[in-house]
Amino acid sequence: MAGEKLKRHKAPRFWRIGRKEFKFVVNPIPGPHPKDRSYPLSVLLRDVLGLVKNYREAKVAIKEGKVLIDGVVRREPRFPVGLFDLVEITPLSKLYRIVPSRKGLDVLEVGEEERGLKLCKITRKYMVRGGRLCYGLHDGRTVLDGFEAKVGDSLLIRVPSQEVLKVIRLEEGALALVVGGSRSGTLVRVERLKEGTYTSPRMAIVRVDDETAEVPAEMLFTVGKDKPVLRVVR
Repeated sequence: MAGEKLKRHKAPRFWRIGRKEFKFVVNPIPGPHPKDRSYPLSVLLRDVLGLVKNYREAKVAIKEGKVLIDGVVRREPRFPVGLFDLVEITPLSKLYRIVPSRKGLDVLEVGEEERGLKLCKITRKYMVRGGRLCYGLHDGRTVLDGFEAKVGDSLLIRVPSQEVLKVIRLEEGALALVVGGSRSGTLVRVERLKEGTYTSPRMAIVRVDDETAEVPAEMLFTVGKDKPVLRVVR
């Protein structure tokens, strides 16, 4: 079927696949994350985590329901797994979180205490029928009001129920993870926010170690105040 395969040289570099041994690799299906910011589930199991030897073994494990993404069994080998998704391998009792890195995305093993917890960034805010506020999140989720938050803030939620546990605001003093550009994967402290204009984006002055830098606010993903609410860096 058209679209199921992708030429390997066109795949994102962070997929960690061999580029010359074979011509094609599986193409992720449309889903909660774009192709350039996600792994196909089978590629994640085989090439990134090294839990299976080949695509056939990955497909069997996935079809048998041995892999959960954010607490939901996913049986599609091409399902896109992206930023801050929680991956559970049930036969091994292993939990992994997808985190940003300088090359794009990486995988971080996390402990049992973080089971069912996920960070999501608010990317839009709008009214729905009945005058209620609805928040659109970076992974395609929507949650209804019941809390005060702005676009750019993050939510600590429980998955798969989507219960909102905490609002982490994008504000001065917040800890944030850079999720794009040359500093992707770097934990920074927000020192100041500069409002955008019609022609320029909102910017943030952040502290990285003993230096300051200016980055677009849309590249920041708030993760805590005094310390990250979840493990997000190695």
